Amino acid sequence: MTRETDIYPTLRKRCQIANENKSDVFISVHCNSVAVNTAASGIETWYFDTSFDGASLAAAVMVKLIRLTEAVNRGVKGTTELYVLKNTDMPAILVECGFMSTKDDLNKLIDPHYQALLGTSIANGIEDYFNLKPIKKG
Repeated sequence: MTRETDIYPTLRKRCQIANENKSDVFISVHCNSVAVNTAASGIETWYFDTSFDGASLAAAVMVKLIRLTEAVNRGVKGTTELYVLKNTDMPAILVECGFMSTKDDLNKLIDPHYQALLGTSIANGIEDYFNLKPIKKG
């Protein structure tokens, strides 16, 4: 974790923390704020477009996100523009969990149950990326 409070470390600091700790993966979780298309909805996952491992991680996480949340699949997308994807030494993805500017997405995003689904989906996707078996409870 690069933060557990509303204190905002710079993007550079976030990458530095991940790199210094030799993290296995870097996951950045976001919500789209405003879309040109006011009806925009759904989840998209970004990776640095020359990173095969980043693309594989993004795909594994996206499969779980869409399966568990049943959200609109906006796709897995490569980019060279996102700082945290460009400046981390490990496979890195940025997950956009929905649009705060769209009423239906916003209602989901503020629901604690939906937030838990998002977290579980991301964790399950990471497990799949590493070919791990899910941890059994109790």
